[in-house]
Order: sequence, then structure tokens, then C-alpha cells
Amino acid sequence: PHAKHQKAGQCCKKYCREADVNEMVWHSIRSLMDMADRAAKKLKKHTDKAQSENLRLTKKLEKLQKDKEKCETERFANVDRFMAGELEKDDYLRVRQELTRKTECLDQQIAEVTAKLHESEAAADDGVRETVATMKKYSGEQELTKEIADVFIDRILIYDPRHVEIQWKFPDEVIEFIER
Repeated sequence: PHAKHQKAGQCCKKYCREADVNEMVWHSIRSLMDMADRAAKKLKKHTDKAQSENLRLTKKLEKLQKDKEKCETERFANVDRFMAGELEKDDYLRVRQELTRKTECLDQQIAEVTAKLHESEAAADDGVRETVATMKKYSGEQELTKEIADVFIDRILIYDPRHVEIQWKFPDEVIEFIER
């Protein structure tokens, strides 16, 4: 009845039966919950892959840091050899410049690997795990309840009796991950 007070396109001007809307909503929620097991398997595979990538990046980072420490040690050794008179000034400067370039390159690689590692860790924590757990929690339910609707649905937009849009409480990226 409040439709006559709404602007065009905001509210359906026709009446919709509550039972019909509930049926559409319950069907959509059931479809989403039926994907819980498949989504859990996909999440496990995704998590395992992310952990493997994190392990690889961590090992690479450790190797780069060791290489940098070795380079720093060589720089100090180069100074010591020059001070002891074992190296000519030109050789000392050439080696110093070489080691400085190598250290800068290693610093850049360390920064890149660290950024990838942070990116990988952030991607692994995108809300999918909580959504799948919620889906599994309610997967045995046989009928739509207010609690289920409140957990899954942000709002329902009814354009006309046959065109209903459900806006989920979960981010679009999570729903996309579950549905693909």
C-alpha cells in the first residue's frame, strides 16, 4: 500500500503474496546452501594452494635475506682488505660499487617478495571461510525462518511479482567464489 508514495522504479506497484516471495527467497537460499560442500572443497584446495605459495615465497624471502647478509659481509671484508693494503683503490671501488648494486637489487627483490607474501596472505582471508561455515550451519534446515533470512539476506527488492532481487549480506566476491 505504500507503493503510491514511492518514486518510479523504487517499489512494485502490484501486490505480491508473501508466500510467493518466501518461496522464491527460500529457493535461492537453498540453492546457495546446496553449494556448501562443493564450496568447502574448493576453499580447501584454494587454501592449500595459498599455503604452498606462502611457503614458497617465505623460502625465497629467506634466501634473498641470506644473500643480502652475505653481500653485506663481503662489503665489510672488502673494506678490511683495502685498509690492510691487500687491495688497490681502483679494485676496492670497483668491488664496492658491484656489491652496492647487488645489495640494491636484493633489496628490491626482497620488497617485491614481501609485497607478494602480504598480498597472498590477504587474499586467503577474504570471508569465504566464514560464509561456508554459515552455509553448513543452516544446510539442514527445512524451512525459511527469520533467523536464516537475517543471516543471509541484506534486503529483497521486488520489481514486480516475478522479478525479485535478493541482495546477500556476503560480499559479491564471496558469492562469486562459491558459485563458480
